[in-house]
Amino acid sequence: MTAKKQHTKVQLAGNGRVKGYSERLAAKLEEKNNQLAERNEALAKLSTKFGVSENKVASAGPNFFAELKRRNVYKVAIAYAVVGWLIAADRDAGFSIL
Repeated sequence: MTAKKQHTKVQLAGNGRVKGYSERLAAKLEEKNNQLAERNEALAKLSTKFGVSENKVASAGPNFFAELKRRNVYKVAIAYAVVGWLIAADRDAGFSIL
């Protein structure tokens, strides 16, 4: 088995295309990691500037219900209830004839 491992290493090292590709890929990966780190730093600065913390836990207090209102959850729930009631009433009226 040792001979096969050594043979594979020699074969990969001898292939210039694979080595060049892996080096270019590693360079691109490092560049993307640096960009991501810079973006994270900028985001951290902005979040501290505006007083936003990443560990903020949503509470079930007034903020939760305000968020539901902002997203129109109440209106949609009422619309679903009305449409469901209309469908049920229509079905009930249709089956009462039979």
